[in-house]
Amino acid sequence: MPVEPPIPQTPQISLKLLLISGTRKVMSFDATTLVSRVKELIWNGWQSDWQEERPPTPSYLWIVHLGKVLQDDSTLEGLSFPSWTPPSPPTSTVVHLWIRNAPPPAVDDSTLKKKARRVTMRSNSTRPLSTHATQTPAAADVTADEHGSGCCGGGCIIC
Repeated sequence: MPVEPPIPQTPQISLKLLLISGTRKVMSFDATTLVSRVKELIWNGWQSDWQEERPPTPSYLWIVHLGKVLQDDSTLEGLSFPSWTPPSPPTSTVVHLWIRNAPPPAVDDSTLKKKARRVTMRSNSTRPLSTHATQTPAAADVTADEHGSGCCGGGCIIC
């Protein structure tokens, strides 16, 4: 009887989800998985013993790593999380799982194009730069409106 070659294993990334209540859950994902898909899988597998109510949709979830909200279009491997290949034991990366209390803002294409045009125009401007020692020219050109308002509109640091 011929021996079948082993099926090649794809690299996995293990995330230890930490909720505000202190509850933890470890889940593994393919390294090429998008953060938006990770949110869907977490939402679909919501545990009944988690004290937090299950949000209405996955878009209410924020995944935070080292104080930074992970963007939906990022892949886990692109975030440089350590990966492992079965059967070796996983190395888990701790991430915080936050639930928004309001729906995420709707974004339409015209808003994105307008913001991109505004940033391009400002980066090409010849106006004098701020003399503040810690402010870069790019930071001087960015307004609160471009980052959105409220917490985590682009400037929060979570400790």
